[in-house]
Amino acid sequence: MALALLAACGESTTPTDQDTLPQLLSQLVGDGAGEQYYEPRWQLWTNGTVKRRTVELVDGGEIGTADRTSWSFPDGTRFLKTFSYLTQSSPTTPVPVETRVIRRRNGEWETGVYIWRADGSDAELGAATSEVVVSVVDKDGRGIGHRVPSRGQCQVCHGNNTTFIIGFTELQLNSTLAGEAGSQLAKFYQNGTLGGALPGTPAIVQGPDAPTTDILGYVQGNCVHCHNTRSSLDLSPATFLAKTVNQPGPFTGKTLIVPQDPDNSEVFVRFSTGQMPALGVQLGDSAARAMVRAWITTHDFGN
Repeated sequence: MALALLAACGESTTPTDQDTLPQLLSQLVGDGAGEQYYEPRWQLWTNGTVKRRTVELVDGGEIGTADRTSWSFPDGTRFLKTFSYLTQSSPTTPVPVETRVIRRRNGEWETGVYIWRADGSDAELGAATSEVVVSVVDKDGRGIGHRVPSRGQCQVCHGNNTTFIIGFTELQLNSTLAGEAGSQLAKFYQNGTLGGALPGTPAIVQGPDAPTTDILGYVQGNCVHCHNTRSSLDLSPATFLAKTVNQPGPFTGKTLIVPQDPDNSEVFVRFSTGQMPALGVQLGDSAARAMVRAWITTHDFGN
C-alpha cells in the first residue's frame, strides 16, 4: 500500500532535542536482539491498529520495582511501539505506519517518532512540531485519517499519567500470552529485566462480576492515563463505580452513569459520540460501545 507520509512527534515533560536520535529506525535498533515483546493486559484502542511493543535495557541494569505502582527505569531503557493496519491490499500482513520511541537518557525521558516508508524498508525520523494526518484505507474499506500526534499531544497522555510509562506496569503485565506457560510479569522478573521478587499477589483489575471487570479493564487501558488521581475525575478501577454511578460529572454536572439508561449517561454519551478519548481515536471502537451500552442497560448496580 502506497502512503504519502509526513511526521510528527511526542515528547517528555522536558522537551529534548530529537537530533540525538538517528535518522533511520534501523540505525536506532540495530538487529533488535535485545528487544523483548510485551502486551498490556488492557490495551489502548487506536483505530483498530495492530501494535507491536518492545522494551530493551540498552545499557544493562534492571527496572526497580520497590514501589510497585511507580517503577524506576535505568538510563538506556527504550520502548518501541509500532502502529500497523491490515489493509485491502494486505489483509493478513499488517502494514506499519509509525513507530514511537521513548527512551531514558541522562535521567530524563525523550521521545521521537519514525514514519515508515511506503515500501516498508525502513522508517525515517520526523519533525516534532505538529500533528500529521496519514490517510489509510483499512481491510474493510474504511478510510481513516490516522493522526500522528504532536509533542504537546503526547504530553497530554504521558504527562497526565501518574507515571510517564503507561502500559508497562505490574497490573498491565500480569497476564499470560498465547503459547506461554507463565505471566509476562513472572517472565520479566525471572530474566532479570525487573529487579526484586515477583509479588505474591500481583495487581489485577477485579470487579464484582465478569462484565464489570471487563468495563473496569477497558477504562484502565483507555481512560485512566488522563482520568486518575491527578485529575478532577479519577476513573481508576478502585474508584470508578463510586465516582460515576448516579454521580454528576465535574464539568457538565450531568450524571455520569444512570443505571439502565445509557443514553442519559454522560460517560456513554461522550464515549459513543467520539468526544472521549480526546486524542488518538479517529475510528471508534464499535465493540466497546456495544459492551458499555449493554452493561449500563442490564446491570443492576447493587439495586
